[in-house]
Amino acid sequence: MTNRPGASHYASILLLSAPGAVLVWYAYTLVHEEIVTVEQAQGYVDPMLHVGITLGFIVMLILVGGLAVASVWSAIRLVRAWKKGE
Repeated sequence: MTNRPGASHYASILLLSAPGAVLVWYAYTLVHEEIVTVEQAQGYVDPMLHVGITLGFIVMLILVGGLAVASVWSAIRLVRAWKKGE
């Protein structure tokens, strides 16, 4: 007897990871817009702030990428589980 995850398992992964990717992207874009506004008002960006923006962008890409991969993977597995009737 095997203990394989069914459709509900993959559906829960999909329901958590897809909105999570959207929320991470949205939060980063809000912060980035605020920083761009400050840069335009001051005419420059502090070098440390620029490094922080770059690192934040890299982390955001990794998080959104990971959540997007998890979403696509769980959607594929969900369709397969539904087809098998699990």
